[in-house]
Amino acid sequence: MPENSVKRYLTYNLLKLKSFFLSKDVLSFLVFLFLSAAFWFLNALNQERELTLTLPIVYKGVPKDIHFEDQLPDEVQINLTDQGIHLWSYVINRPRNVELVVDQVFQERGIVSIPGSTIQAAVGRLVLPSTLIQIIKPENIAVHYHRLHSKKVPVRLQADIVPAEQYMLNNAIQLLPDSVVIYGSKSLVSKTKHALTKQLLVEGLKDTLFSEVGLIKNDSLQYSSSYIKVRSSAEMFTEKSVNLPVQIINQPDHLSVRSFPAEVKVTFNITISQFKHFTSTDIQVLIDYLEIKNHSADKHRLQLAVHQPYISNVRISPEEVEFLLEEK
Repeated sequence: MPENSVKRYLTYNLLKLKSFFLSKDVLSFLVFLFLSAAFWFLNALNQERELTLTLPIVYKGVPKDIHFEDQLPDEVQINLTDQGIHLWSYVINRPRNVELVVDQVFQERGIVSIPGSTIQAAVGRLVLPSTLIQIIKPENIAVHYHRLHSKKVPVRLQADIVPAEQYMLNNAIQLLPDSVVIYGSKSLVSKTKHALTKQLLVEGLKDTLFSEVGLIKNDSLQYSSSYIKVRSSAEMFTEKSVNLPVQIINQPDHLSVRSFPAEVKVTFNITISQFKHFTSTDIQVLIDYLEIKNHSADKHRLQLAVHQPYISNVRISPEEVEFLLEEK
């Protein structure tokens, strides 16, 4: 069939269909059909009906160190009777969670028992006074439990936070919380030394970082928190050079240790905001007597102790000094 003939055929049938639906008889029928449906719906809303709802359960008052040997029911099914208009309100605005408060005293082992009256009272707080609660499933809850061992462990952050070029971290990375409580069997809890975070990758940091990172979970352990907050910040740095004295640590009272030279040049990067606030206590150049007392060499490599997070890339010149031991 030619293309123009197909178009004429389709246009003719569409116009015919339009004419049919816009005819007086059809329009009258549709209006009466709509009105009939509306009256039926209003009549249904005024009659007593039944409705079945399934609502999630939230348990409150259960300590973290309690482990249930069987899973607690996580939802409750209720059958309600009321006028249709009231039941319709539950359909368009579903009630919130059913809250069950577990207020019993927990022993090392036992049974958590929640009677049907408690469940019905919790459900009753969510429905209208006119609504009759016909059926609740489960009717009651009874689950065996035992108490877990617990221990507080530090959080170990796994992160690669890279400042932007010419920037450096200006403070220690903060973890909130910096420790968590773990719950589990006695042997597993005793073996666990820390809680590891998932890997946090940040590149090009120029300002303050606020981030949340989850903990790597062990299925046999429970944690008091599932994530921690990480705070860090970076700012531009500059280079600074100072002369610092060589300090002797662990020196006995009857000996005197002298280094040659007595001072060395220390060069390092420091954040711009702290440049003028640097003090000689921020970096220590050290010789440990315990390391040189049994050595025959007269030179020793210096150690560094950096006490501020906004100082990095520390270099000393010279790196080795001569020393002399003298009796006092």
